[in-house]
Amino acid sequence: MTDSDVFERGVARRQKMFGPNGTKPLENAEVMGAIANAVQRLNGTGRLLVRASGTEPLIRIMAEGDDEKLVSQVVKEIAPDCDVVIQDLKASRRHCQLTRKESGFLLEDLGSRNGTLVNGTKITQPMLLKVNQTFQIGDTMFYLT
Repeated sequence: MTDSDVFERGVARRQKMFGPNGTKPLENAEVMGAIANAVQRLNGTGRLLVRASGTEPLIRIMAEGDDEKLVSQVVKEIAPDCDVVIQDLKASRRHCQLTRKESGFLLEDLGSRNGTLVNGTKITQPMLLKVNQTFQIGDTMFYLT
């Protein structure tokens, strides 16, 4: 996955890799079209903040607004591969991956800064979760039922 999102207190962050032929993201027509469409959808009820990364070949976009549903829709339009958006400042932009398996859910930390915890313990390798277990991203707790 080259794109990701995290929703943090009404803020969504997105990464987009450099365009074809090494073009810079802010010079790429597809990227600029997605940004313009998001601004139009927010229609003055929110804002986008766009900046190039100083260390990686990508841009970061923050979307924020009073209408959480609209901000989530805008995020989905910009990065449709984002499945879960959470409100947590301690969450990394690509924090973890949860995959359904026959015997439960496989949870894998994706190199997040603050780690992913299962039942209060930081995981260092993929872990199979079962019903009644909890996992934590930043200050956000998830309970499997």
